[in-house]
Amino acid sequence: MARYPRMAPASQKLYGKTLPDVPRCLRDELNRCGLAKRVRPGHSIAVTAGSRGIRDIALIIREAVGFLRDLGAEPFIVPAMGSHGGATAEGQVELLRSLGVTEETVGAPIRSSMETVRIGQVGDMPVYMDRYAWESDGVLVINRVKPHTDFRSVHESGIVKMITIGLGKRDQAELVHARGTQGLREWIAPVAQVAVDTGKILAAVAILENAYLRTSRLVAVPPNLIHETDRKLLRTAKRHHPKLPFDEIDILVVDYLGKDISGAGLDTNVIGRLRIGNEPWSRRPRINTIVVLDVTDASHGNAVGIGLADIVTQRLIDRMDRRATLTNTVVSTFIERGFIPLVYPTDQEALEAAIYLNRNKPPEELRIVRIRSTLHLEHMWISEALAKALPEGVRLEGPLQEIQFSPDGRFAQGVPQ
Repeated sequence: MARYPRMAPASQKLYGKTLPDVPRCLRDELNRCGLAKRVRPGHSIAVTAGSRGIRDIALIIREAVGFLRDLGAEPFIVPAMGSHGGATAEGQVELLRSLGVTEETVGAPIRSSMETVRIGQVGDMPVYMDRYAWESDGVLVINRVKPHTDFRSVHESGIVKMITIGLGKRDQAELVHARGTQGLREWIAPVAQVAVDTGKILAAVAILENAYLRTSRLVAVPPNLIHETDRKLLRTAKRHHPKLPFDEIDILVVDYLGKDISGAGLDTNVIGRLRIGNEPWSRRPRINTIVVLDVTDASHGNAVGIGLADIVTQRLIDRMDRRATLTNTVVSTFIERGFIPLVYPTDQEALEAAIYLNRNKPPEELRIVRIRSTLHLEHMWISEALAKALPEGVRLEGPLQEIQFSPDGRFAQGVPQ
């Protein structure tokens, strides 16, 4: 019988500033940025909705819709998520539903299509925009600003990327991703600028979240300040991005990956791995073996990023939608992230394999961390080797205990959200 180290529940203190009144702040910001001056009664206004699991996204979109209706406009929602949702109009609507964004929750119709219109060109790059958005009287862009999982630049995941990749649908996503990480670094900003220069973008709302996934700040800006604001807020987001509290980890067990967790399935800013050609990995943390147990329900089987793991369970493989995973992986061009790791029948056998891979140490000396996902880093289980010397801000929430498994081989102890 395999020997396991004892584990203890632990928690870490994370950046926690919270915006107390999201609806009021949003309306104040929309007024401040001068949106009312650019909207006329009867105008058809497209409001973007992305594929990420943003905590208050339905609330924010609903309030934006209400603000536009108060101006006499006729707002509608357009999915702005590149090739996500299986690159189908129906799949993107279903993905929004899983995030709580429906016609009922936001009070506006959803117009979903993969059709685009070519609106310009920059260098040898054609620029596309969702047909419904282009045929509207204007677009209000809404997205969270945070570090990207594939590349490092002055513009990563935010309002600028939403204009380029999100509103550009699969057509633009494929063109930019075809140029690899260089394409992401060099083309997101100029392509977005072409869209801004058409006058179709009326304003943008940038969302910042704290490490507990609550809205910490909202900033609305007119078109001419979109790029500058995106750069500034990204610097802020990077300072507050949650991290694992240990720099050296032998085994990281992750209960769930998924598109609602991260665009890469697993947040590479947390695990330190990129697996994109020759792109360098982060120096911290250093993790020998990553085990992933399942894919979230909200990801609808899209297990993109599965190749960031070393070991997975058969449960994850059984729940994976191969078409959605392959489509997202191929469009991104980061095919290493789509490779299937070692597959074990149960959680227990997956952990035993990881322990055997690290057999240069006795179990009691293994540095093991178990988290719910790379989006949930407040609570975790840590092994006794890590519990002996806790870094600042980390505390034990209970005693060390033996790892327990249910009769079907799953972990008996859960990880709090």
